Amino acid sequence: VSKPITLRTTGEKRIQLSRRLRNPDGSFAGIVTASVDPSIAEQFYKALKFPKHSGILLRGLDGVIRSAYGFPASSPSKRLTEGIKRSPHGYFWTNGRRDGVKRLASYRVVAGYPLVAIVGLNEDSVFADYERQRTIYVAVTCFITFLVVVGVLAGLRRQSKLMLALDASVKHSRERDAALKNMAQLAHYDTLTGLANRVLFKERVEESLTRFSRLGIKFAVLMMDLDKFKAVNDTQGHHAGDALLKQVAGRIRSLIRAVDLPARLGGDEFALIVLPGEVALLQG
Repeated sequence: VSKPITLRTTGEKRIQLSRRLRNPDGSFAGIVTASVDPSIAEQFYKALKFPKHSGILLRGLDGVIRSAYGFPASSPSKRLTEGIKRSPHGYFWTNGRRDGVKRLASYRVVAGYPLVAIVGLNEDSVFADYERQRTIYVAVTCFITFLVVVGVLAGLRRQSKLMLALDASVKHSRERDAALKNMAQLAHYDTLTGLANRVLFKERVEESLTRFSRLGIKFAVLMMDLDKFKAVNDTQGHHAGDALLKQVAGRIRSLIRAVDLPARLGGDEFALIVLPGEVALLQG
């Protein structure tokens, strides 16, 4: 799979694909080649009607982007590289520093090819409509299947490898369900500190208010933030700021009970739901 090149004859950009053919006895039978328009990512994006500020990207394991649409230039990079080292498929949150949009990115290394496909959904859509995540995962599967079909072309259709590749995508249904559960986990917990995020915190406050109105069970909400946290980021860098937030989260956990819910609302803002409220506060 080549890097995007510019054709001398037309000036158009293309990605060159090649595959070696073998005879039944394993001997060399030839080479099949094909050219793919780098705008395939944009075509998939528009065909599947992704929410605004989402993105789709095809990147080589060498770090070179083959095709992309919706993602800012040269992203995602570091978190994707770290994720691939742990597993050939998974999820991570982009930080949104380049375009101000945080995305939940789903990636998968294409089996048999030095490529990884990434689909990102913006944060607002993740929290607004959980069921839409099924569309994302199906999009990744379709994207990978399309690449496999293009790569093998007509010459490889005679071989059983194509059928095995298509059958494998059907057998991934259990893995797909497990991945959706993982996405639900990501949607309710802060990826940096492991504390509950704003969405889960809001749900638990509403549940506590309902119990109070029906059963009279009291609870308390504590709000906290870090003074001069911005100065830490500006002078020591974001790595130091992240380390500080993790340490604060650890200290909060060490001081509360299992029934209490600590949360990070964003930035340096933390919150805590204490149950049953008045009794817990009197106990210190």
